[in-house]
Amino acid sequence: MSDVEGLERLLDERAIGRVLQTYCRGRDRLDPELISSIYHPGGTDLHGSYKGPGPSYAQWVVDTSARHEATMHFIGNTTFAFDGDVCHTETYVRATHVIEEDGPRLELFFGRYLDRFERRDGRWLIAQRVVVRDSMQTLPVTPMMPPRAFQGRRDHDDPSYAHLAMEVLDIP
Repeated sequence: MSDVEGLERLLDERAIGRVLQTYCRGRDRLDPELISSIYHPGGTDLHGSYKGPGPSYAQWVVDTSARHEATMHFIGNTTFAFDGDVCHTETYVRATHVIEEDGPRLELFFGRYLDRFERRDGRWLIAQRVVVRDSMQTLPVTPMMPPRAFQGRRDHDDPSYAHLAMEVLDIP
């Protein structure tokens, strides 16, 4: 592989990584537009009990996540297998969901995203996603502190939207 080809491969991996990060942000902020943006038209998702079009998955997330007070998705190692304008990836994920069921509880999910990315019109997006569950458990928790001035939210009022829009946050 030449230096130019190596650099192009790094740029492709970075573009795919941005898509994976966009999903996590959209999922944690319950932002259906961000979630939908990671799929090509006709892209599919097999995600637990959901199986269907990727863009429809975004609304399914909003509809089924009402019981979650907060979520946080972390992605880890990603393995890339390129074949021209197709890339199969395996990405490790850990998701934590805060729920109120008989007191505050944490749902811990450990799994992997098996994605088929395709580059169409110069953009890498997901054509197919299969979520593999390796482990899942629910644990009781004891809250450590009261809400703060910059408490995370699951909508566009989360402080990150103003911050990323280059607005100066009003420090109380």
